Amino acid sequence: MFLAKSILDCNLFFYTLNQSEKNYNMKKYCLITIWLSIILILSFSCQRSKPSSFAGEQDTLAPSAAISTEKIKVGTEKGMEPAKERKMNIPKDTTQSPGCNIIERYQIPLPTQLLDTSYLGTPDFSQLFPTDSASRLIKSYNKAFYFGVYSADLVYTTIYDNRPLFYQYYATVMQLSNDLGIKETFTSELLEQFRENYHSDTVEKIISQSITRTCRFLDENNQIGILPFMIVGSWSESIYLTIGNAIYNESVPMNIYRTIAQQDQVVDKLKRLLDDNLLAVEDYNLSLALHNVISDLDSIKQTYQDVYLSDNISIDKESLSKLYRAFARLKYKYL
Repeated sequence: MFLAKSILDCNLFFYTLNQSEKNYNMKKYCLITIWLSIILILSFSCQRSKPSSFAGEQDTLAPSAAISTEKIKVGTEKGMEPAKERKMNIPKDTTQSPGCNIIERYQIPLPTQLLDTSYLGTPDFSQLFPTDSASRLIKSYNKAFYFGVYSADLVYTTIYDNRPLFYQYYATVMQLSNDLGIKETFTSELLEQFRENYHSDTVEKIISQSITRTCRFLDENNQIGILPFMIVGSWSESIYLTIGNAIYNESVPMNIYRTIAQQDQVVDKLKRLLDDNLLAVEDYNLSLALHNVISDLDSIKQTYQDVYLSDNISIDKESLSKLYRAFARLKYKYL
């Protein structure tokens, strides 16, 4: 309206200008008025189209907010209740957890790496180590060894989505971690969140990160009386379960046979890890325990040498059974 009125006035003034040259100043006024009106209209339009800075800040913060909370879908399978979206308050350092130096240095596979690659449709939960045996553990290195065993069993229950067993094995792992002075990774608060919002993929990820954080904590605090036993326990139980799956299932993918065969090299890496830790051990009983584990690994190495294995062929049931018994002897030795 203001611009139209200004233009109308100017037309009138220009008509008057033709009648008299004394209206030069009026012509100048009209031109200035028109230009000012155009500038005001353009400025108002830009302000309406420009997004607010606060909205931009919200877009920037959105990804980090998504890291601290994760949506869990409940009951989407197996005829359960309709899916609901809930949020799990995952501890910040479990979402992007750095690795464990000693695991990376010696290239020891974690339970999730081994058991994920050996997934088969039919699990055998009778292979899992009994949770009531945990009460019989007294010495710290025995508890550390079976902390590793139970951690692998916990991963197994997660992969095959057995929730009652998951809660049972989580409670056992949590108790052993408390006994070993590691209270920050497997907590009762996290267990309660699992009870309220359980989704196997998310839970498996968090359990894997908790195992890694436990390993990192022990490594950074130079816990040579605990960490090597935990690593051997988790590795040996993971392979024990992997071989068991291969025995109890008729159709076995080639990658599972390949995983089993490649553990022959991991035995050598574990022995080197234990030898390196022996150099720093002064306690006689701890030194003796490490020597015993090395001896047990030698027996497993010998079994691998007695059984012909190849990355490119399947393994017969008899050879699998020999390896299975060798890992079983190690599994039940330290009670």
